[in-house]
Amino acid sequence: MDIIRFSILKPVTILADIIMLLLFGIISLTRLPYQLSPTVIEPEMPG
Repeated sequence: MDIIRFSILKPVTILADIIMLLLFGIISLTRLPYQLSPTVIEPEMPG
């Protein structure tokens, strides 16, 4: 059974899958660590 026929016969399953994918994607994006600017340590001369 190809994906188009399956989608037509079982639209609720496809809709649930799409909602779960979107939900997991949003959760993943909110948990990703990100840093807008890198931590830069300026070198100092001992003296």
